[in-house]
Amino acid sequence: MGLGWSIFFPDSKVPGGPEATSVISNFLHMGLAFSIVAALFVVVVVLATRRYISDTRGKAIGTGNSIGAFYRDSREIISDKYMRWIIIFLCTGMTGAIFVATLQMYLYVYFLHLTALQKTIIHGGGMVLCGVGALLGSPLARRFDKKLAVCMGASIAGGFDLLALVLYLSKTVNPTTGWMLGGHLLPLGIIIFGACDMINWLGVGIYQPLASSMLADVSEVNDLHSGVRKDGGYSAIFAFITKLIMSLSTFIASASLAWVGFREGSDQQTPEAIHWLVMLTFGLGSLFAFLVIPLVLQYPIDRAFMTRVKKALAEKKEQAGIHPQLTTPLIK
Repeated sequence: MGLGWSIFFPDSKVPGGPEATSVISNFLHMGLAFSIVAALFVVVVVLATRRYISDTRGKAIGTGNSIGAFYRDSREIISDKYMRWIIIFLCTGMTGAIFVATLQMYLYVYFLHLTALQKTIIHGGGMVLCGVGALLGSPLARRFDKKLAVCMGASIAGGFDLLALVLYLSKTVNPTTGWMLGGHLLPLGIIIFGACDMINWLGVGIYQPLASSMLADVSEVNDLHSGVRKDGGYSAIFAFITKLIMSLSTFIASASLAWVGFREGSDQQTPEAIHWLVMLTFGLGSLFAFLVIPLVLQYPIDRAFMTRVKKALAEKKEQAGIHPQLTTPLIK
């Protein structure tokens, strides 16, 4: 996907030709290629995990497999106050990230007028740094706790979105800004945009997976209270709600193009439309990322909290045949 700009949206070979993003067939080719690759990976996953298959039909597990049990479990999970906190701050950060992801591509074309290679470097670089951020998240969580690591990631994402917003809207830097170095003109305006955009995705890569991993903690806390592991139920509800928010955010971000005066199918956009496009991309990206921080700091589950929960769960397992009751206030 990182090479998509160069492969599916190459520069026009005709001077003054239409933008590659205005050619419908380019999108059709990209969609077909991505669908084939996605299907192949699904097959790989199925074959690689076949040895874990087990038939659980007819087995009553936990609260049962009936429709009524499904709705009771769903209601219990949705009403879990810790689950709601995670949904709120994760979807807040996700909304900002989706606005940046959806609208940044229009900035590539109509604000920066990047070549296919430059788009590939910036867009693909953002994907790479997002992956690097996900790898950095685990050591940061081990050292500083998940909550602080999530705040670090959100600070990085919000900070560099805000930096890009200030630099470009104040005209301190513009897309044509250059710097002569050793007789060569460096496209400084493009380099700064690319750096801000890619480092934003580094921050997103840190906080999004870590915030998602907090779901396992909530499931353990519920296990301590109810005596039933509901990892699958929590994951299913979580996946549904987050995908719903992703869909709504993508729809709103796309609809906002019309609100700012973006002219569909035109290779030329008004300065006002471009101004608001920059504002929406980096302004909302930074706003939602920074909103994650106070929300996460109020989230009550931290490392010390989970240490107590895990200790209590271990004691439960040692008491074979006895359903433990919480006699001391482990959780305040």
